[in-house]
Order: sequence, then structure tokens, then C-alpha cells
Amino acid sequence: MKKRYDIIIPFGYRCFSTMKLRSAKMQFESFPFDWLMHGKLETVVKIVGEHFSNFLQRKNLQPLNGNDFHEHLDQSNGIIFMHDFENNNTDACFPKVRARYDRRIARFYERIEESGKVLLLHYSDYDISDERLIELHQQLCSNFPGKEINLAYVYISNDETKGWDYRDLSKHLVKCRISQMGEMYELSPEDKRFLKTIGLTLSSRLKFFLPDLRYKIRRFIFSKKVIGKLCWFVPGKQRRNKLRDLYRLNEVYRQ
Repeated sequence: MKKRYDIIIPFGYRCFSTMKLRSAKMQFESFPFDWLMHGKLETVVKIVGEHFSNFLQRKNLQPLNGNDFHEHLDQSNGIIFMHDFENNNTDACFPKVRARYDRRIARFYERIEESGKVLLLHYSDYDISDERLIELHQQLCSNFPGKEINLAYVYISNDETKGWDYRDLSKHLVKCRISQMGEMYELSPEDKRFLKTIGLTLSSRLKFFLPDLRYKIRRFIFSKKVIGKLCWFVPGKQRRNKLRDLYRLNEVYRQ
């Protein structure tokens, strides 16, 4: 039976959760744990318990050289920022990255506050005992008194001998095991099977439909390509710069 929620929020471990939700058209905005590496459930529950107070502090960031992603390690929790820093000049990049995550953190709390039924989705290739999962869910719920906080833990076993398994550990806690996950935004048969068990309420879909449509229209109209061509016909450097600012503002929208 499909369970429906007012909001579904990716909750680690890496990019898996947000990719699957976006592919299934169940996520329309960005949240703090969408694009991070090594955000195990224990880690993200601890970060929320601390109200993000030690999260993404400049003093804790260490650039990890050796690839083109300009990864940065948050030494306070072991999380790696893979997609946020444009280069290894941490001081130069930090204000922009910090502003982006401030928006996502604020949105995380706002959406939970305004929603009746919340689902946090955690995809991981680490198994966890039922007892530990129940304990972490209880810790998580204690941060949002009076709110219905549901948690779905999807364990990717990468072992075809261990097939599909789906269990309700409590009224608001689900543990699911899949043997294979689709690459990136692709959905494997077992991804699809799990995602069919969850969904957004009709009111939530309608709530996000118009902003999402507006975003897609703006994304086309104010795309870099279109703006670039329009600038050829706009006289005056100041006017051209204002037009380019529209592109930049649209890129920030929903980040």
C-alpha cells in the first residue's frame, strides 16, 4: 500500500536519495544533505540534533586535492562536499557555499514545520541493525516535538542472493533492502518497487506544480544560451549586465 506524505526530504548517505526522488518527480527543491558524501545516518541525525551548529564551519574545512571535483572535508563530522567548491581556494569559495547551505538548512526546517506528514529518505550501502535504526529514529523525532517524522532506510546490498525485503519496524519507520540500485538518476526495478510504496499527497503535488513549472519556463527563457544571444541586441553595458543577472538569479532559485 502506498504511503503518502506532505514532503519527502533526502537524508543521506550520498547523492542516491535525491537522485531517486528527482527521477520519480517527488523532489522539487534542494536540501542540506542532497549532494554530500559519507553522510551516514548516525552523522546526519547528530547534525540535526546539533541544529547544524558545527556543520560547514570554515575552521573545519580541509580541501582534498587530487581530482577535479575540488572536494572539501568537514573534519567535524567526516562529511565531504563534492560539488560545491569551484576550486581549492577555500576562503574565496566559502561565502557562496555557506549562503547556499544556509538557504537549504532554512528550507529544511520550514518545510518540516509547515508539513503534517514528513518522510526522510536515507539510501545507504551500509547495513544497520533494527535496534540501532529504531534508536536513531527516536533521536531524530525528539528534535521535532509534535511533528510526524517518518524515516525510510533503504539498504543497497549489492548482493543478488539477498533479494528484496521490506519491513515496517514501527508505524513511522520502514527498512527496505534492495540488491541493485540504478546508476545515477536511473531507476532499477527494485528502486521502482520501493518508490511505488511512497508518494506525495495531492495537495503537495499541486503546491509544487506551479512553482516547478515557473522554474522550468524561467530556466528556458533565462538560460545562458538565450541570455547570451539577447545581449547581442541590447545596447549599453549596464543593461546587458542586468540581463545577465537574471540568469544568475534563476540559477540560485531553489538551490
